[in-house]
Amino acid sequence: MTSTIGEILPAAARRFGTRPALIVGDRSFSFEELQAFSDRVAHGLVAAGVEPGDRVALYGPNCWEWLVAYYGIAKTGERGSLRGRSRPAGPVATHCDPDLYSNPKQ
Repeated sequence: MTSTIGEILPAAARRFGTRPALIVGDRSFSFEELQAFSDRVAHGLVAAGVEPGDRVALYGPNCWEWLVAYYGIAKTGERGSLRGRSRPAGPVATHCDPDLYSNPKQ
């Protein structure tokens, strides 16, 4: 049983390992691969100074990188403000006053 969003992917990776978790076009990602990618994002955010409780804004198109960034952010224990490209980033950034702003496709 998981108690936070940041624990969902690690639990799924332990349970399902190399099984496909996400298929995008002709590319397939296993649970273990998504876990490893999101770990790299989480470590990078911590190295950049993100701490539990910080606000991180994630803005970008619907893509596998967004999903990886989302779980990486969740693993840091921060409070996220998430938006797809269908909504402008400006109002999100000013409303939540993020400590860090991330666009995974930039």
